[in-house]
Amino acid sequence: MTITHAAPNDVEEPERLLCPVTHVMYKDPVVVAGSGNTYERDAVLAHWRIRGFPQDPLNNVEVDNALLIANWDKRREVEAFLAANVDYVPQGWNSRQPHNPQDERQYKGRRRGIVSQAGRRWRQLLVDEVGDLLPEGKGTPMLLLVVMISCLVVLAAADIFLLIIPASAAAPAVVGIMRLAPSSPYLQERSCTALATIAGRGADERDDVAQVGGIDQILNALRNHPGAARVQGSACEALATVSIRSATSREAIARAGGVELVLSALQDHFWDARVLAQASAALANVAFGSPASQETAFQFGVVGRLVKALRAPHADAFVRESACLALRSLATGGAPRRTAIEGALADAELSCPSPSA
Repeated sequence: MTITHAAPNDVEEPERLLCPVTHVMYKDPVVVAGSGNTYERDAVLAHWRIRGFPQDPLNNVEVDNALLIANWDKRREVEAFLAANVDYVPQGWNSRQPHNPQDERQYKGRRRGIVSQAGRRWRQLLVDEVGDLLPEGKGTPMLLLVVMISCLVVLAAADIFLLIIPASAAAPAVVGIMRLAPSSPYLQERSCTALATIAGRGADERDDVAQVGGIDQILNALRNHPGAARVQGSACEALATVSIRSATSREAIARAGGVELVLSALQDHFWDARVLAQASAALANVAFGSPASQETAFQFGVVGRLVKALRAPHADAFVRESACLALRSLATGGAPRRTAIEGALADAELSCPSPSA
């Protein structure tokens, strides 16, 4: 749409340039990494201070990634609007000068209070989710204690304990916790991280994870918590690790819809660099040498999504390396696909160096 010059009294401010919280034109627009929504920086920070924790104002959901990223596209739209209306001062502004963007930073406020939040989390996990699954009777307190200890291993010290406990014992315990508390994003995230730790120990451990139903539980975590960036990142990390040098696991992931779930994570959490990196790594490993995974990935536009990840302003070295690795894996599917990938990279003026470069 072309913006025409107009007298100040006749100017209509485009709704797309108004913060949904203040309904005033953006002066310092930022994207909330955990939701992908754009707000005025001062407005969203004030909202978080009032609520006491980072919550997306549009959907009232607590965000697990409170990084604020300057929205340069929106800023340029505002600058174009001001240039087209040279005498106009937007409503609510003291002058025509936008704010200078601040450095990207995480929310530094409290998250509902450490003590009260922890108390609510344990009550939710051990009563609302786990307690209902325990049988009534004299043995219930002891069983609850066992569940508490198992949860504690996953929540507090997974990386340490899981490097010591044999995978044949650790994998069933972690998968069991995921089955007990499917609606808890925190337990699902920690459990996926635990399975990635177990599978990273070697081929036998990866087989242990797959044999006890770990792949199904990882995919369930992706399905049940599509808006939780931490769950999505940890689940993609687990898939990437479980599928290393395992054709059986790759095919199992493909049959269960894993490729589509990873691609959804790549798209829905574009502003989270960790999700971009782990989803790309999962695609790289799952698609390598797997015709079924490659076919599904191309059907759902995998090349465009990986190119978008490479071009993301917040893409770090890990994102770029993982996305390029995924494209190289997909290029093993034959000359037509390799040509399509090379063409997409050329159109975007991007390149992926060879592994030895």
